[in-house]
Amino acid sequence: MSIILHGYKLYFDTLRSNCPCIHSDTIYGMLISALCDLDLITNEDITSLSFSVSSAFPFYDDYLFFPVPVDFPVNIPSTRAIADEQWFISTDVLSSYFDNTITNIAMYHSGNFIAEESHPVHILYPLWETMYSRHDSRPYAMRFKDKAGLYFLVKTKTKKDKSLLDTAIRFLGDEGIGTGRSVGFGSFKTTEFSSEIPSISPEKRILLSLCCPEKEILSKNLQGAKISWIRRGKTPYLSSDREAKYCYMMREGSVFSLEQPVMKGSTIRFFNANKRFSIDTPIYRFGKPFFME
Repeated sequence: MSIILHGYKLYFDTLRSNCPCIHSDTIYGMLISALCDLDLITNEDITSLSFSVSSAFPFYDDYLFFPVPVDFPVNIPSTRAIADEQWFISTDVLSSYFDNTITNIAMYHSGNFIAEESHPVHILYPLWETMYSRHDSRPYAMRFKDKAGLYFLVKTKTKKDKSLLDTAIRFLGDEGIGTGRSVGFGSFKTTEFSSEIPSISPEKRILLSLCCPEKEILSKNLQGAKISWIRRGKTPYLSSDREAKYCYMMREGSVFSLEQPVMKGSTIRFFNANKRFSIDTPIYRFGKPFFME
């Protein structure tokens, strides 16, 4: 059995970010905003769109990297930092994980990448240069090497959805994403790709996106699932977390058995008050799950 993946590779020069991953709710939000800016959809059309997207993960040339599954054997290799940082594994390591042959291959980690001994990432690492502000010791941007960038996967059900996706990607590539677009940050070139992970028979589902599960799913038996959670919430006006509203979402790398119910996910809308102008600003979190299966 093989898994066929379809998606887009984004070739950035420089991206204003301190994390080598763009969460799926951010990608979905950017795509929706682009389509609304182009007057191709209205707010009423959002719920009728049938495409889903994964989060964006690093790639180099034809080599893709995936989030480390929550139940990845942490003693192979010593990966104590996985719980605190965003780590990624190569396609071959992922295949061995699915086939339960992970103990049979020699693995090394370079930075936050875990890959088989012969993988080129060990020679090429790092895939991007981390940039720092002269006024702040925290990283604020990533300058990618040639042939490196971020990719995300897509699933579409209709030709219309595919056309809308292509249009939104072209628009975002020209306009740029994130902050600092006025100085050239966030613009990218893109290619569409398909990739095959051959000869595996997955006995579980790996979440490749964030997910806001429906309440009825949480009330059902999720025994055996390995779930990692992330807090998502943002206010454009308030600097205090105590005043901002937020929600918890299942994060990339969470693991579910095939016997467990398949989640459809949900979209969360909440409002943050702008006390200066006495208005409420709607904040959307798109929680559609994207599984590797």
